Amino acid sequence: DSVLNALDYKDFPALHRAREKIAASSKDKKLDVVFRSRITAMLGALNLYLDPELSYGWREASLVASKSLGQGINHARNI
Repeated sequence: DSVLNALDYKDFPALHRAREKIAASSKDKKLDVVFRSRITAMLGALNLYLDPELSYGWREASLVASKSLGQGINHARNI
C-alpha cells in the first residue's frame, strides 16, 4: 500500500505504458480464463486511477472495478 500511495502524476507516463501492455495481455486467448479475468480487473482499476476526470486513489479504483464485476472488498484487495 505504501508504494501505491507514493505514486503521483510523475508516474503516470509509466502507468500509461503499463496499461497498454496489460490491455494487450488481456486479449491473449492462450491465457487461463481466471488469469485473464484478473488482468481485466487490474486494467479496469488502472483505467479508473488514470482517468483525469476522476479523483480515485488506488483503493477506490480497485473497489469500483471489483464492484463492476459483481465482487466485493476482498476481490478489490486482490486486484
